[in-house]
Amino acid sequence: MAARSYFTKELFQFLKNLKRNNNRAWFEDHRGNFEAFAKMPMVEFLKDFKAPFEKFAPKFICDPKPNGGSMFRIYRDMRFADPDEGPYKLHISAQFRHRRGKDVHAPGYYIHLEPGSCFFAGGLWRPPTGARNLVHDAIAKDPKAWLKIKHAKSFAPNFSDEEGEMLKKPSPAWREHFPTDAREDFMRKSFLFSMDLEQDLVTSVHFLPELVRMTRITAPFMDFLCCSVV
Repeated sequence: MAARSYFTKELFQFLKNLKRNNNRAWFEDHRGNFEAFAKMPMVEFLKDFKAPFEKFAPKFICDPKPNGGSMFRIYRDMRFADPDEGPYKLHISAQFRHRRGKDVHAPGYYIHLEPGSCFFAGGLWRPPTGARNLVHDAIAKDPKAWLKIKHAKSFAPNFSDEEGEMLKKPSPAWREHFPTDAREDFMRKSFLFSMDLEQDLVTSVHFLPELVRMTRITAPFMDFLCCSVV
């Protein structure tokens, strides 16, 4: 496949303009720009990303459908949003769910594109206590495997410590039975990685191959989570 770019600077300009005009009248007047610079480029990206992504992450789904697939809708759920913030999200994004996962607590990958905040992330965010304990149990059973993944040179800088999102003390089941170099891992509420993406990368021909590289680097971490909870 020949290298190509998908997103342009017009995407980020559209999102900046939307931030200043977050109302339905303005959006309808500029729907063509949303389709041209945001929605359809994401669909085309997902089509081309699907095969290489699923090669390294076969337990996850990249669905390029424009509606009901991996791409999130730009509409905010106003049941849970501040009405003063407006009805539209100020970013475009996509999630790649586990093939057996049915909710946000299953492991997953995520792409977020927003002016000044673009990143590729994944893992388990705030899973229920039972699922969190399963991860802790997997770490306790094979701490060497976990620490090898966590401290791998290519992965370690991207592992998120989620400061302020920790338990006050390790889970009771492992409080007296864990390796000291993994103590903080038994206090985690979430198990996440996050990789920042420069806007110049997002708009370049290197965006897709770079995300494939990131998928390959993070695959052992995601596999560990999947074997623990799914």
